[in-house]
Amino acid sequence: MTSLKEHFERWGTGEEADEAGMVDNPFVRGLYDTWGETQLRTKVRSHREIGRRFYGEVYERYIEDS
Repeated sequence: MTSLKEHFERWGTGEEADEAGMVDNPFVRGLYDTWGETQLRTKVRSHREIGRRFYGEVYERYIEDS
C-alpha cells in the first residue's frame, strides 16, 4: 500500500470545474488573512440578527462584502 500522499500524486494536477470558481470563498480570493475570519463572515451573513447584535464592529463589512 502506498502513502496517502503518493496515492494523490498519481492523480496529478487537473483543471477545476467551472463551478469551483463560482464558490464564495473570500479566503481563497485573499480578502481575509485567516480561515477563521472567513468562517465568522459566513456565520454573520447566515445569521444576520445575531451578527448585528454580537459583531457590530464588522457586521456592515461582512454583509456588504461580495
